[in-house]
Amino acid sequence: MTIYGITGNEIQAIKYKHVENITLKQLCAVFLSEYYERQKITSFVALKSMIKNHILNLINPDIIITAIDYETIHEFRKSLEKVNFKNKNKIIAYLKMIFVFADNYYDYKCLPVYRLNKFRCKIGSDQQQGYYIYTYKDFKKYIEGVKDPFDLSLFYCLYYFGLRIGEIRGLQWQDIDNGCLYIRRAATASADAKRTIMIDVKSESSFRYFKIPSFILKEFNLLHEESKSKIYVFGNERKEATYPMSESSIRRHIADQAKRKHMKYLHPHAWRHSCASFLVNKLNCDIYQVKEWMGHADIVITSKIYVQLFPERKDQITKQIDKINLKQF
Repeated sequence: MTIYGITGNEIQAIKYKHVENITLKQLCAVFLSEYYERQKITSFVALKSMIKNHILNLINPDIIITAIDYETIHEFRKSLEKVNFKNKNKIIAYLKMIFVFADNYYDYKCLPVYRLNKFRCKIGSDQQQGYYIYTYKDFKKYIEGVKDPFDLSLFYCLYYFGLRIGEIRGLQWQDIDNGCLYIRRAATASADAKRTIMIDVKSESSFRYFKIPSFILKEFNLLHEESKSKIYVFGNERKEATYPMSESSIRRHIADQAKRKHMKYLHPHAWRHSCASFLVNKLNCDIYQVKEWMGHADIVITSKIYVQLFPERKDQITKQIDKINLKQF
């Protein structure tokens, strides 16, 4: 496996070099090769991309790791402030993780990295506002006038089921059975990012099923009749009928419809937040129902992610408190 242009044999050789000769890029490649053995392919690909775009792009990848000093880290942090990335503390955490690995593997401590401070959230900042989402009213406006069963089925899967983009790409016609939609697999990039592979959904709780509402089932049936792809629900017909639609093509469908309606583009993962908000604010679901619907492994995950997305319910509580209090006087 080649990582950042370094072959597998070269990575194995680097593991036994003297630490002073190892560059940051080589260290990251060795770290990722070890990480690959322990994690799912989706996590590996995401981390590989993050390191390349936000660490090796901001610190000279050819710098010898023993030459990394406080000035280097200071410049890195200043550059990171300008990066358009929501969770910059995650980048800092991974950089520290890489050097913890260097400490354990090469017995090398990099104090400048260990003392790198996280970014603090400012009160009222965008970082505390969470994702921009579509309310139910927004979604009805978004799909108004859409007739294509492909687009309608895609938007319904995003908004009503809160499917991850990999789960949408991995949907096969055999997963729609007897009025139910089964979520069994996800499409992701291979380790070399050159092809698409199918993996099991990320956890046991992510393996779930939905009773399909009649209006959504109708669109699925229409799509099945019209589609050339007899394997994937959202097949890439331009390439071959046995290949799932690319992630970029799905994003383009979402963006094109938003543009037609003069609405803000919604990131694919923000559709999951919109779905959760819909469940709570429109359907009055409790947090346990949201957990099961979204496929979370733990109720704590649900509460941490979605507690900020329910302003309407908070307003209802405030109004109820006012109503009760007024009756007492």
